[in-house]
Amino acid sequence: MRFPDGKLLDIDLTNGEIKKKVIPGEVYRLYPGGSALGLYILLNDMDPKVDPLSPDNILVLSVSPLVGFPISGANRMTATTKSPLTNTIGDSQAGGFFPAYLKGNGWDGIIIRGKAQ
Repeated sequence: MRFPDGKLLDIDLTNGEIKKKVIPGEVYRLYPGGSALGLYILLNDMDPKVDPLSPDNILVLSVSPLVGFPISGANRMTATTKSPLTNTIGDSQAGGFFPAYLKGNGWDGIIIRGKAQ
């Protein structure tokens, strides 16, 4: 059985560009959302020596494949970035309607990078 590809919005605030990024199904099966997907993206898209307060830091908002199912506690989103407090990768979870709306519109996450004017 083939695992579906992960679909992400990649937002570059510096250039004002929004792109679609696809995570291959084989990779998405291993990092299916939440903290795992956020960590995978940071480790692959960001220099580990980046200053956490610089525009080169990346913020990843990712949801689980189970978001939208009628399962208690499943509608959660994870925010993952390099923390200025610890200088390591940290994450936090949030609930509400946003994770379900994001997944319901076909997205598994949002990558925010750069610096807006």
